[in-house]
Amino acid sequence: MPMKPHPGEALPQEGRRLKELTAALDRLQTFTLKQLKAEHLRLLGFEARSKNLVYLRRRIAWRLQELVDGGLSELATTRLQALMPEELPVRKPKALLETPPAPKAAKPVPPRDPRLSAMGTILERAFKGATHRVEVLSDGFLYQGTRYPSLSTVAKVITGTSWNGFLFFHCMTQEVTDANPNA
Repeated sequence: MPMKPHPGEALPQEGRRLKELTAALDRLQTFTLKQLKAEHLRLLGFEARSKNLVYLRRRIAWRLQELVDGGLSELATTRLQALMPEELPVRKPKALLETPPAPKAAKPVPPRDPRLSAMGTILERAFKGATHRVEVLSDGFLYQGTRYPSLSTVAKVITGTSWNGFLFFHCMTQEVTDANPNA
């Protein structure tokens, strides 16, 4: 049976415990993630999955305070147990409930623009006294050793302004129309 403290002795003991708790809480602020995880394991008995420093510090601080102050009272524990359902529902992770999705089919290759010349064709355009040559590739265009995704990008590199690449390189198909049948 523990001995009862003499009158006036309990207050200094309480003060010491609070100073120790405050010092422990202050030390938590300097801990690294690795140190916090080790402290979590030591105080709570299981490994922390979180890497959130603030969360881990709060969780450990709560446990330290619980150890010093004794945790929930017997009345609070009884009340919580009465409020809890007999069996807690267990949520299974989504990955276990669903069958894995079928692998995605490769994206269909978009049809080639009919305005483009055949692959390997060299498009030429004179601009500001220089002749610019662009090779048509299967997946873009080659200009001065660099690949570009579109003719418009190449035209912008050459001119410094936005252009429709087909217009710049004169690739537009010439359609014969009967706009003026009397002409």
